Amino acid sequence: DFIDPLEGRGRETLEDARGQPRLRHALNQVILMGNLTRDPDLRYTPQGTAVARLGLAINERRPGQGPDGERTHFIEVQAWRDLAEWAEELKRGEGLLVIGRLVNDSWTSSTGERRFQTRVEALRLERPTRGPERTGGSRPQEPERSVQTGGVDIDEGLEDFPPEEDLPF
Repeated sequence: DFIDPLEGRGRETLEDARGQPRLRHALNQVILMGNLTRDPDLRYTPQGTAVARLGLAINERRPGQGPDGERTHFIEVQAWRDLAEWAEELKRGEGLLVIGRLVNDSWTSSTGERRFQTRVEALRLERPTRGPERTGGSRPQEPERSVQTGGVDIDEGLEDFPPEEDLPF
């Protein structure tokens, strides 16, 4: 079933600082499911905050277009704190459900070149529940453990966070 994320929210607009209309209740939420392209890279900031980077591959099938109708999207995902430490258990090739928000980063490289990256900042990571075993069993396996931020402000403490180019990866 489709859940309308704007249900219950007015689709009213406001004017921004430049006088342009914008939605009063904007929404930035991403739900992705794919396979890890590499083992997660867990690091710690100088303040001791855990941060993990993950690569996710999502295969999109286009019906009726044959074998050439498949397209793979590669998405960078970043997780913080407990979520990052949990992600360290994951391995390349595993399936993963990611719920998060889009983040656009920009920085100046050491050569003076302006760089940009769009990534997903994970709010929840979950191993997909497996269906019945292929051996003909009808009992589904136990759902895998999942972690979410549980109302934690993921931006808390980021005011002291070093710029992207100073991160250890």
